Amino acid sequence: MAVLLSSVAVLGVAIVVLYRLIIYPLFVHPLRHIPSAHWSIPIFGGAWILYQRFRSRNNVTTYTAHVKYGEVVRLGWNELSVNCVDDGIKTIYGGGWEKHRWYPQQFASYGVTNMFSTVHHGPHSQKKRTIANIYSKSALATSPQVAANSKVLIGKRILPLVQSLCESGTPTDVYDLSNGITMDFMSAYQFGLANGTNFVQQAETRQQHLRIYHSRRPYEFYSAETPWLKPLCRTLGIDLVPRVLDTANDFLEDWSKQMCRGADAQLRSTSEFAGDDPVVYKHFKKGLTNLRARDASLGKEVANITLPTSKDSHADIPDETTSEVYSEMLDHLGAGHETSAIALTYLLWELSKDPALQAKLRAEVRSLSPAIIWRSVAVDFDSFTLPSPKEIDALPLLTAILMETLRLHAPIPGMEPRVSPAPCTPSGHKLGRYDGIPGGVRVSSMPYVLHRNTEVFPSPETFNPSRWLDASPSQSKEMHRWFWAFGSGGRMCIGSHLAQQELKLVVAAIYSNWETEIVNDEGIEAIDAYTVRPTSSKLILRFKQVTPPPLWWRQHLRSNPFSLRRSVEVTSESIVAVLSSELLTTPNDAAPGARQLPEPPSSTENHWPEDAVPIDDHGVSPGHQQDLNYLFDKIQELSKLLASNREKVRELTKKAEDAGRRALANGTHPDTDGEGSVQTDGARILELERELKQRDYLIDAYKHEQRENTSLIGLYEHTVGIMTEQIRNYCLGIEQRFLDQQRHYNNLLQLEKDDHLKSRLERDEYFAQTLKLSGQIRHANRLRTDEWCDEFRVIAALQTQVRCLHRVAGWDPEKPEEEAGWEYLRDCPLNDRGTGDGV
Repeated sequence: MAVLLSSVAVLGVAIVVLYRLIIYPLFVHPLRHIPSAHWSIPIFGGAWILYQRFRSRNNVTTYTAHVKYGEVVRLGWNELSVNCVDDGIKTIYGGGWEKHRWYPQQFASYGVTNMFSTVHHGPHSQKKRTIANIYSKSALATSPQVAANSKVLIGKRILPLVQSLCESGTPTDVYDLSNGITMDFMSAYQFGLANGTNFVQQAETRQQHLRIYHSRRPYEFYSAETPWLKPLCRTLGIDLVPRVLDTANDFLEDWSKQMCRGADAQLRSTSEFAGDDPVVYKHFKKGLTNLRARDASLGKEVANITLPTSKDSHADIPDETTSEVYSEMLDHLGAGHETSAIALTYLLWELSKDPALQAKLRAEVRSLSPAIIWRSVAVDFDSFTLPSPKEIDALPLLTAILMETLRLHAPIPGMEPRVSPAPCTPSGHKLGRYDGIPGGVRVSSMPYVLHRNTEVFPSPETFNPSRWLDASPSQSKEMHRWFWAFGSGGRMCIGSHLAQQELKLVVAAIYSNWETEIVNDEGIEAIDAYTVRPTSSKLILRFKQVTPPPLWWRQHLRSNPFSLRRSVEVTSESIVAVLSSELLTTPNDAAPGARQLPEPPSSTENHWPEDAVPIDDHGVSPGHQQDLNYLFDKIQELSKLLASNREKVRELTKKAEDAGRRALANGTHPDTDGEGSVQTDGARILELERELKQRDYLIDAYKHEQRENTSLIGLYEHTVGIMTEQIRNYCLGIEQRFLDQQRHYNNLLQLEKDDHLKSRLERDEYFAQTLKLSGQIRHANRLRTDEWCDEFRVIAALQTQVRCLHRVAGWDPEKPEEEAGWEYLRDCPLNDRGTGDGV
């Protein structure tokens, strides 16, 4: 018997194991129809992908799986990776799928979650509404705080530093410098310039903070993928993650806390400098405080999640709302500076490999009005003015270079995990060509994979800005659909516009004055991680001075931006054609009202303006020489054209004078056709003069219209900004009034409920007393009529109840003869009046 039971037990265990390891994974699991990236996934779940992530190979491994198996790939027991737009990122990220716990497990701080690490959509939206307007493109382009800080950061920090590096010839680690530049921009916008960092000029402080900041990166795997393992190991006395990282977290949190408190002090004081306004801190603190005043639960994460830090080390923070404000500011500092620094580093690297592309970009950024020239900054900073962000944003080549950098070298190429909600239909969700996806599945997409779709981006591993310039409208639309450097949907990067604006400004300022060449780019390959960086954490470049164009030429470009603004690829023939159509006469012989171009001084007389430098073929870098040769070739072609026009006009004038003298000598009129075709040439000159006057009039009209349009656009955007703020305040006021009215009516309803309850209690008590009185009356009747027969007893009792109810109801009593049963009770012996009414 025992042997039989043992055999049955072994057989049962074998059946369970067979079902769990073979039958269910291969034939029953809801994701069985989706191809797996590795053969072990159906049986061993996510062990394989966890091992790849532990070895920092997640991005490349996932990309390889998509290349092999298609747009949807299974990575674990309950995990998918998606690489498509339709039925892909539009469904997942545009459909509001909640974030995975992966985010707060590594990005929370101060023991609370911030907006980026909030899992649920509701609290995130409530927080985002407090600061979404100050990160909008129009708000940043018109912000006086951003304009004031940009002028100081460019004119007093970045340009002087690069000039000193150029003069000394010192090779520079631009990855380190880029982190300082972007941190200064980010902290200035958050806390104001007075309370922000000065990492550009304080190299030692910058390197210390960055070393501490990046020291946590190698151990992020444990917080993100196995958050339970770290506390378990510490319980067993094993430091899986060095305790020094706790000190690093405390250091960074204390550093951010100091800047937050400095911003608080700034809000209590006044400053005439617009750049000292702590814009982000002020708006978020005010917005979150107002949320909590209305409802203490608004904007709070409701899930119970293991966080990487705790509140224990910050006992001086008064409440949880303040902790959330500090956490939000630290998250903006980290994400805002690190991603922009990575993009700037790889952009400088790609440009340094291509001097010709540098020359084209330099020609474009120098067409800005005003141009960002270091010499003008050094001479008079007060009169120094930066071009408007809209003008910089309109530069096509600069935009194409930045877009291509963000595509090929996305600062955050890693996965963005979400969790599928419970499906509304029995067929489940559809991702790619697969349906039947149940709820609770971890689903993610990756910029690294999306940006390497060969059908959308041919030769995806090649840096090619021309793909954005030469694309047809349909191709451009498709590339933008697959461009995912900032994510998409309601949870996309809130600081994308700020990052692009500051990057374009810095690149325009650098390449307007200097060129870069590579000294050492060993280890420039990006690490495989959620947020990347160069493997060696450095990129050594050298800045070399580029002579600015002559002053007279810059002045002409500012007043006649005819070609460089419209296109970078300008040939000699196209420039000559444009100039010849606009400048048919020389400055000395021009017709009245004709457009004139300043005539360059003769190179043989050595009368160039003092800021012009002749071309030297020796000791000049290829990019520098190409830029100078390009400029002087155009000047020489223009000089030849003007000289040719001058000779033609002189020849025509001489022929006209000779014809006039001959006509006077012969007594004929000079209008007659003769030698030299005087009449034809004169008419042609008059016709050309009329055409020139008409074109000048049209050009002046267009310029006037453009100035008016620019003014109207500025006024419109200013008005829209004011209107948006008024609408926002109005909506907040309406919402507050609604809440007040709701609270008032709730109080009235509660009072009505209380009165109703009190009335019911009184009624119940009344009926209870009535029933008690009726019982007493019936009992008295029974005692007084024991000798009666049953019929008399019943009639008397009923009559007594009727009388009692009449008295209770307040009715007049009936006369005895009118009462029911009078004919039976009038002779009752207990009736002392002989009427029976004493019963």
